[in-house]
Amino acid sequence: MNLDPDPQTEAFRAEVRGWLTARGPDPPLPSVHTAEGFAAHREWERTLAGAGLAAVSWPERYGGRDATLAQWLVFEEEYYRAAAPVRVGQNGLFLLAPTLFAHGTAEQQDRILPPMATAEQVRAQAWSEPGAGSDLAAIRSAAVRTDGGWRLSGQKTWSIRAAFADRAFGLFRSDPHAERHRGLTYLMFDLRAPGVTVRPIAQLDGEPGFAEIFLDDVFVPDADVIGAPGEGWEALTTGPDAAAAVSRAMDYGTLASAALLLGAGRGLLEASTQHAKTREQFGRPVGAFQAVKHALADVLIGLEFARPLLYAAAIALGGNTPTTARDISAARVACAEAARRESDISLWLVKVRSLSSTWGSQVAHRAVVLAALTQDRAGAWS
Repeated sequence: MNLDPDPQTEAFRAEVRGWLTARGPDPPLPSVHTAEGFAAHREWERTLAGAGLAAVSWPERYGGRDATLAQWLVFEEEYYRAAAPVRVGQNGLFLLAPTLFAHGTAEQQDRILPPMATAEQVRAQAWSEPGAGSDLAAIRSAAVRTDGGWRLSGQKTWSIRAAFADRAFGLFRSDPHAERHRGLTYLMFDLRAPGVTVRPIAQLDGEPGFAEIFLDDVFVPDADVIGAPGEGWEALTTGPDAAAAVSRAMDYGTLASAALLLGAGRGLLEASTQHAKTREQFGRPVGAFQAVKHALADVLIGLEFARPLLYAAAIALGGNTPTTARDISAARVACAEAARRESDISLWLVKVRSLSSTWGSQVAHRAVVLAALTQDRAGAWS
C-alpha cells in the first residue's frame, strides 16, 4: 500500500512551506497575551486569510480552501515546522466553527465564519464557571427568555483569549428545572455589550492568558442562539449520537496534534542540524563527530517513520475503516516519540533549547529557575 501523499497534496505542501518561509514573522511576534501581541497576531491571521490559509479545511465561500483531510494535516505539519505564530483565533476556528457547520443556520454561517477566518472578530470560549470546570453540565450561568432574545447572568472563568477578544460563546442554563445535560442553550455574545465585565487573570509571567467574564442582565438576540433553545448540549456534542460524534472529533484532534508534533520535531531537527554545523568543539563543528551524526540520523529516521503512519491514519479515518482506532493510536505514539527524541537531542546539543519553546507560565517558570540557579552559582564563585 502506498502511503505517500498524492501529487496534489505534495504540491500543496510545497505551496504552504514556500509561503511560510517567505512570509513568516521575523523576528517572532510579541506574546499573544499582551495587547500589542494580540494585535500583531490578529494582523498575522489577516495575512494568512489573504493567502487562503487561515482555515484550509473550510469551504472557499467562507475563506477556506476546501482542503482534504490529508492537506489539512500537511498544513498543520508545515505550520509547526516553521514555528509560525500561535493562532489567536483558535477558539473560533477549532471549537465554534465545527458547531456552526453542524448546527448553525445559513445566516449564521454567512455572518460569522468569514470575519472569523480573517480575525476581524476573535472569539473567546466561555465554558468553565467557578463551580463547573471539568463538569460542564454543572453550569449555573442563566439565560432567561425575553422579547426577541435572552438575558444572560452569571460568571465564566478561565476564558482563553477573553482579555482582548471581541466576542465569546458558551453554554447557559435556560431551564433550571431540567436534568443536568438538558435545559442548556448554546449562545454567542459580544464582550463589549452593556452588562459584560471582563477581568483578566494574570499568569505566572504576569500576562493575562485567561480572564473572568461577569454577565449582568446581558441581552443576546435570538439570532445568536446555536441550535434549538434548551438543546445546547446536543449542539456542543454535534448531535443526538453524542458518543460517536465526540469520538470522531477526538480522532481529528489527535491527528492534528500528531501533525503538530511531527512538524515541530522536523523544524527542531533542522535547527539542531544547523547548530551542529556551526558550533565548534575541539577545533571542528560538533556535527563532524560520529555520536552527533548518529543521534541526528536516529531522529530523522523516527520522523520519517512516523509520517506515513500519520497519513495512513488519515486514510483510515476518512474511510471509516475497522482499523481506524489502531492506526490513529500508532500515529500518535510514533509522532510523539519522534518529537520527544528530537527534543532530547536538541537539549543535549544546545543545553538551553528544547521542543517546548513553550508559551506562557512554563517559560516564566523556567526563566525564574534559571535566574535563581545563575545567582546561586555566581554567589558561590565570587
